[in-house]
Amino acid sequence: MNRKCVWVVDDDPIFRLIFSITLKKSFDNFTIIEHENGRLACDSLYDGLEGNTDLPQCLFMDINMPEMSGWQCMDKILELMPSSLAFFPKIYIVSSSINTDDEQKAYSYPFTSGYLTKPISIEKFQEILSV
Repeated sequence: MNRKCVWVVDDDPIFRLIFSITLKKSFDNFTIIEHENGRLACDSLYDGLEGNTDLPQCLFMDINMPEMSGWQCMDKILELMPSSLAFFPKIYIVSSSINTDDEQKAYSYPFTSGYLTKPISIEKFQEILSV
């Protein structure tokens, strides 16, 4: 079975736990990698581009985190990801913010696949990851 890699980047350990449990209950072919801030995600992205770790097929990114926010991480991803790279992860911004400015900013990045407001339903996860 071909396993898919999903990253969740969020400083909230409860959200990461619920995310992991939900994913494991819904799918059996996913590897979940958790990062508690954008800096750790960017470090892993560097490693992935060097071939030292798996890059995600799908990445869920919180906005407000310590050390490096989701926005700062998205800016780094813009710098890191070569446009010629055939593989590019689906990136979903995940936030408790209902501010329309945040949603507009999320879609200003060319690689944003969606903006999700917490809490995220099991059905929404299934819809996104079953593709």
